Amino acid sequence: MKELISASKKVLSRPWYPLIGVVAGLLLLLAAIWLPNLSFIGSTLTSGYLSFGEKFGILASSLSALDTNFTPLSRTLTVTLAVLFAVDAAFLAFYLRTRFRLERSAGIGIGGIILGLLGVGCASCGTVVASAFLGAGATAGFLDILPLKGQEFGFLGVGFMAFGILLTARKIEQPLACDADDAAMLSDDRHGAKQHERFNPSHATGLDDASRFAYVPPDDVIAALDIPHGGTIIDFGTGTGTYAIAIAQRRPDAAVVAFDEQSAMLERMRAKPESKMLGNIAIVSGGGIGNYKNAADRILALNVLHELGDAALHELKDLLSANGEALFIDWNAEVDRPVGPPADHVYSPKEAAARLTDAGFEVREVKGGKGFPYHYSIAARPGA
Repeated sequence: MKELISASKKVLSRPWYPLIGVVAGLLLLLAAIWLPNLSFIGSTLTSGYLSFGEKFGILASSLSALDTNFTPLSRTLTVTLAVLFAVDAAFLAFYLRTRFRLERSAGIGIGGIILGLLGVGCASCGTVVASAFLGAGATAGFLDILPLKGQEFGFLGVGFMAFGILLTARKIEQPLACDADDAAMLSDDRHGAKQHERFNPSHATGLDDASRFAYVPPDDVIAALDIPHGGTIIDFGTGTGTYAIAIAQRRPDAAVVAFDEQSAMLERMRAKPESKMLGNIAIVSGGGIGNYKNAADRILALNVLHELGDAALHELKDLLSANGEALFIDWNAEVDRPVGPPADHVYSPKEAAARLTDAGFEVREVKGGKGFPYHYSIAARPGA
């Protein structure tokens, strides 16, 4: 039930999806009313003797058949199916569009996306078709030989539709994820890293400390990223997703990919209510990041450059599109600070720029000691 309520809030927050649902529900209702009188409706529409106004009036008056031609039970089933159909259509539109955007940003072809969308399940996609035909056909009275005159299929349709809604709500509430064992992560070669030890997940609580925003404000990070409208941004080394969530909230037009090599960190991110509420964020671990090769318009590497080995840094570069840009924000070794790793574990701005150049980046801009009091920032693109 929590998943259903949370998914409903997401869908209702965008007016287009409720509108899609209303249109779908009305179409099903009209189909149920008009199907028993299809020949009459057809002759009315194709008549050369009736004006448009007269045709409209006849069609409108035929809607009263819901009162006169339906039993109380069949009328209740018809309206219930129409309402459930509307909800299911809105949920599916939201889910499919979100998945389509994120998988397209991963470079997955149309065929792959269509096959992937089958993962929604027959009880979700299938019910929209099956329940509509079963429900509308039954309430139209096609199966007179059954004890309830075919309305058994109406009950079946209601059950399928309700199950489909719950299943789709669950899909909406599970941010797209691509998990793999730690053995399948980015290259384990730490050669070239200034700090060879990985961040300890037992210290992950510190990543959610709101005081971080005081010295690395999300709005300043987003401004520095300059994400193009509708672009794809990868938060490389997202940790518990604090900044990925902030970006997704402030830039709903962007597809945000939250990547980390440690599954334990991402589990903390998935547990956050904010990540469940956002429809434009994908959580990726392990080899799944390879699906985004050459797909990123922007990459944020916050507090990770000093931990990246040479191989991982090259893999980061390969994620950028031809016009993509990476923003490295990391602890400044030249600044006295009360927080962060020791100075000998991180780079000075000059050292960081030199390392990126050696890795094949074209360093576009270096800012040290400005904007972020304890950090430097470097904007870099793939070299020629």
